[in-house]
Amino acid sequence: MLLGTEDFILNKTDDDKFAEKDALTMTAAELATYTGEDDDDDSPLYICISGRIYDVTAGERFYGVDGKYHLFVGKDATRAYATGCLEDNDDCVTSSTDGLTESEFKEIDRWLELYETHDKYTFVGFLVDDPVDQLLEMEATEEGEEQQQEQ
Repeated sequence: MLLGTEDFILNKTDDDKFAEKDALTMTAAELATYTGEDDDDDSPLYICISGRIYDVTAGERFYGVDGKYHLFVGKDATRAYATGCLEDNDDCVTSSTDGLTESEFKEIDRWLELYETHDKYTFVGFLVDDPVDQLLEMEATEEGEEQQQEQ
């Protein structure tokens, strides 16, 4: 908090490793490869919250294969951050914010602020929908609409 304001203040500099204008975009399938689970895998550990991807490799003790928060690695775990859920299932570790309370949305903001300002974790980029999946979904929707019109 600076000068009594309660607004989120992020002190970005030109030296930031990943300025947002240079941010990567990654699909969920691509993000899922950054888990450190392969024996010969020296790739970074990435987590995602609210569509923002962060490199948490420096926190391997927490996010590595044996870490308490490894279930968040390689996924968008927004709901888990909001609710504090640590169960490794699709109801907990998901990007869905359906039904969250105002205080749970504030918890998401709190976690985002932590990752944005942490001195060892870095912003990597944004999670995007897979364009192939989007095309298949659009095609299925169109086919369904055509079938309804034929009836």
